[in-house]
Amino acid sequence: MKKAQIVHNPSSGDGSHTKEEVVAQVENNGFKAAYVSTKDDASWQKFQFGEMENIFVAGGDGTVTKIMEKLLSEVPDQKVLLHVLPHGTANNIAKTLQTTTIIEQHSIKDEKKTKNFDCGEIEGAPTKFFFESLGIGVFPELITLMKQINTSDNPSKKLKQSLDELIGIVQNFEAIETNIEVDGLTLEGSFILIALMNIKYLGPNLHLAPNADPGDGYFELVLITEEKRAEFLHYLKALSNGSKSKNNIETFAKIIRVQVLKMKCINKKLHIDDTVVDNCSNDTLEIKIRQNCLQFSKIPFE
Repeated sequence: MKKAQIVHNPSSGDGSHTKEEVVAQVENNGFKAAYVSTKDDASWQKFQFGEMENIFVAGGDGTVTKIMEKLLSEVPDQKVLLHVLPHGTANNIAKTLQTTTIIEQHSIKDEKKTKNFDCGEIEGAPTKFFFESLGIGVFPELITLMKQINTSDNPSKKLKQSLDELIGIVQNFEAIETNIEVDGLTLEGSFILIALMNIKYLGPNLHLAPNADPGDGYFELVLITEEKRAEFLHYLKALSNGSKSKNNIETFAKIIRVQVLKMKCINKKLHIDDTVVDNCSNDTLEIKIRQNCLQFSKIPFE
């Protein structure tokens, strides 16, 4: 029987998934599992990855990125296969990896069933890595607002609430004049959103980088200018109203495949994944891609 480590955030999503349910889900599929909760400060602070080849992360995107950062910071050379049990609200990483619900046994040695995952290395910010996205503009404002207001415990309602709050922010946000250097080229403009994306989705499941592949050695730089504000609002309002029709993202966003980015953070707020860095004005950020630094189950659930 294979050994596995479970890292569980019991309050993610609607909080309906218990320790017993998560452990049973893993062990019923042939693993002997050790368990740690991110809400148990004593055990979490002492948590060590040990010799486990398999780590099951039961939670949302924040829990997944916490484990990814811990791995890169503490045991960067250890071969560990990460499995995502998507119990969060947005589950943008799980959506990108196409994970759903039922565990399929496999090993890190089975390359057909694993997915390499790149990360971003950052100079000029308090955090060394990012895994989902990094940027300035309306999205850091949304993260800040959603942490200040009461939100629904229901994931679907919370996503809808986040989307509606974003519409209000986009309507009133003052565009940012800045220059961006990408792979040796300089881009100038007045932007309401700049997002360097490693996965397909941003925030409340916004599918802004449909061609993003977190294991291909490239980021997708998504730029939305002042001139495209109305088109972006139309897209957001359609989503809020429940539209299932596919939107052509390129009608309001410019998307560029890049490996290196240099940007002066003239806006006071920067988001690195789901964390907002305040007062970063005049900081120069340099971001480059670090390839194949982590491995996930490719499609661990069917």
